[in-house]
Amino acid sequence: MTHTRDAIGERTLYFARAQDGVKTSPHLRDLRPQATGLDLEALRDYLTCAFVPGARTLYASVKELRPGETINTDSGTVTPGMELEEGAWSDDDTLQDHAARLRPLLEDAVRRRLPASGEPVGVYLSGGLDSSLIAAIVKKLHDGRVHTFSLHFGPDTPSELLWSGMVAEHCQTQHHVLEFPGKVVWDNLTETIRALDDPIGDPLTVPNLLLGKAARAEGIRTIFNGEGGDPVFGGPKNLPMVLHALYDSHGADATDAYFRSYQKCFDDLPRLLTKDVRESLKARPPQSELLAPFLGPDSPMESYLNKLMLLNVRLKGADQILTKVANLTGACGLTAASPLFDPEIVEFGFAIPARYKLDGAREKAVLKEAVRDLLPEAILARPKSGMMVPVQKWFKSELQKPARDLLLSRRARIHPYVEQAIIKDWLDYKPMPFNRHGVRIWLLLTLELWLQENGY
Repeated sequence: MTHTRDAIGERTLYFARAQDGVKTSPHLRDLRPQATGLDLEALRDYLTCAFVPGARTLYASVKELRPGETINTDSGTVTPGMELEEGAWSDDDTLQDHAARLRPLLEDAVRRRLPASGEPVGVYLSGGLDSSLIAAIVKKLHDGRVHTFSLHFGPDTPSELLWSGMVAEHCQTQHHVLEFPGKVVWDNLTETIRALDDPIGDPLTVPNLLLGKAARAEGIRTIFNGEGGDPVFGGPKNLPMVLHALYDSHGADATDAYFRSYQKCFDDLPRLLTKDVRESLKARPPQSELLAPFLGPDSPMESYLNKLMLLNVRLKGADQILTKVANLTGACGLTAASPLFDPEIVEFGFAIPARYKLDGAREKAVLKEAVRDLLPEAILARPKSGMMVPVQKWFKSELQKPARDLLLSRRARIHPYVEQAIIKDWLDYKPMPFNRHGVRIWLLLTLELWLQENGY
């Protein structure tokens, strides 16, 4: 018998070799009996990226099929799928030419994911380009009621409500604005970890679950999102790596620069991991091997931007973004719709010149041009800011004590792997570059609760 993971990675598929053959499941937790301990390389990668990239999982001996791969459960053989290709383009084609080709692909990707005629549909709306264009296309094509959902974290925290409200009014959707204070987020953290299955240390996971519950309460069964615009069309996350390649005069390793771009714990690993973990990792392959198929000489891409995009589609897309979306919406009884990760859209993204994706400092140029008539100019012109969860503020105030109680307890499961003194320094807000204490504390909290939930 064979099992195949979809070409982009919208659904997970895990496998483990057992005495009576190969076991497979779309849920990691189902293969817990086949686990032989904690995979320390996966732990290192989680602390670097806030998710586990590649075929590894935190369960030692349990692996994840990569997008497009097929496994034969009789032989245990894994067969790779078709690799994405760069494609050929004419230098005579303009930005407008490529945008004109993209527009029908966008509309078709949305149309194929719409529910039955007249059924209400939802869209997560941040007010950024990607979610805004999806809301606009859904409203254009669907004959039922369109609900949009936006969130914020209280009146004294920055929000994107100005932008999401502008789009909702422009598109004439039924708009819902939800507020999630720190206490509400904390109270739903354990449930979110259970729903995630794979650990994802992104503070937006809990709000995503709560938005899903709100959408389901409105009778919605299909929820659209704008995920995919950045990895598929050269969003701003690629700019630091492009600048590194152009201007780095010290010859720093591009793999280090990539891991560092996540702004999590890459530079902290030598003092964050316990001595036993560090010693064990010395005998393992270096972390850079994870990126070699994408940034190395055997990459199927010639363009450096396309190499970065392939890396982000195959790792961050399949292992964080789409995994998070599928698990959290599924836990709410929703079907997720991610049109910007549609295979035809992804293929198109690699088949246009890099200059029409990252045009100087102007990101996603072709995507903006393709939907110029659908959105207010202010949305097209605004720089990407991203939804910022105020964890830096919360762990200084209302979440300080519960975080300490969980992470500094003598019974904490994280202590064999992470130095307790470093955790205390972060909770005490000892000075660090860029003052990113909050996201690091969240990363460790997610790991601690995942370890508890999985019996480690």
